[in-house]
Amino acid sequence: DHVGIVAEERSLLEATAQEITRKLRAEHPSAVILLVMDADRRRMYESRSRPEPLRDVSIWEAACRQNDCEFLDLTDAFWAAYRADGRQLDLPSNYHWNQHGMAIVARAIAKRLRAVMPPAMSS
Repeated sequence: DHVGIVAEERSLLEATAQEITRKLRAEHPSAVILLVMDADRRRMYESRSRPEPLRDVSIWEAACRQNDCEFLDLTDAFWAAYRADGRQLDLPSNYHWNQHGMAIVARAIAKRLRAVMPPAMSS
């Protein structure tokens, strides 16, 4: 199943993801809730190929689906941008997104929200 996630760790992560998404939904019953997952940018830079999604993406995706939340994995958005221009998406001094990376994230979030928002909310 997931390389690097032992059964006990997986069980704890699944319970945590369920609890967080359940609480978010309960506290905001009519809101569009979108959880965003980063991508393995280091692997993308090293291999110059699309990285596999991070190991716990499927856990968060399932929790979101079960608790009426939206989920966005940034792997495809980051890979498309990197493949198009070869520019780094993080700061030279650390792994936080740089201005280019933040623009990619903002566009991906906007696109996802436009796709899932009810028509009355998106106008």
